[in-house]
Amino acid sequence: MRRPSSPLRRPRSLAVLCGAVVLAAGACRRSGIQPPGPVPGAAAEREVIAAAQRLFDGMRARDTAMLRELIDPDVVIVASREAADGLPTVRRQGVADFLRAVGGSAPGELRERMWSPEVRVDGAIATLWAPYDFHRGERFSHCGHDAFHFARVGGRWVVTALTYTVRLAPCAGPGA
Repeated sequence: MRRPSSPLRRPRSLAVLCGAVVLAAGACRRSGIQPPGPVPGAAAEREVIAAAQRLFDGMRARDTAMLRELIDPDVVIVASREAADGLPTVRRQGVADFLRAVGGSAPGELRERMWSPEVRVDGAIATLWAPYDFHRGERFSHCGHDAFHFARVGGRWVVTALTYTVRLAPCAGPGA
């Protein structure tokens, strides 16, 4: 005796089912209903912002031990700046060079500020995008945008990648 085939094995039934799923997904999106899964809360976003701020605090304090705890040993640090000819140049920096530069600076010399951060969190990964300005002591050095990637490791957010732009002309600051 032949068993009836499953509706999902019949091409026409599968097409109808897929169409229904697509229509339902569109209706959910229009109504504001989010799909199931980890939905980040404001607490996770605040933790990510605090981790970036601790990086800035560690730079200002020249605390390389603190920075080692905040940065993955295989972090990728990339800076993009406009060269004299107007073309962008990209420079990569490893952790050792970054820590050496921070450790060799004068106390309180490195001051970075960010504002209006945009944070996205999904489970154990997060991104933060924010405009920033950078000062050496009280003197403006440059500004641009920071783009952080984080991973949650051992209950804390660790920087796994940092990319930033460098602009020498003053940028619009906080509240501007």
